Amino acid sequence: MCVLFRLTAFVIKSFAQASKLNMTTIDVNVVDRAANFILNSQAPNGDFMDLGNIIHKAMAGGSSSSVNSLTAYGLIALQEVKNAELLQVYT
Repeated sequence: MCVLFRLTAFVIKSFAQASKLNMTTIDVNVVDRAANFILNSQAPNGDFMDLGNIIHKAMAGGSSSSVNSLTAYGLIALQEVKNAELLQVYT
């Protein structure tokens, strides 16, 4: 799950950045589903849990695998998407 979480967070963050350029159309339904996946990956205490291991460490982009850094990464991705006004359900 951790690899899917990281990849999903990376993709919605990239969508948010691309939408600011107004050079492409981003399907908000896709972003909504991805944001819901991230939100559903959150533990009751607010952390995003790192379940599993990344086999190819270079694919992690040098990010730390601590719970705190994973949580920060997910929250930053959600905030960027919110700021880009790509979400319909997350406020």
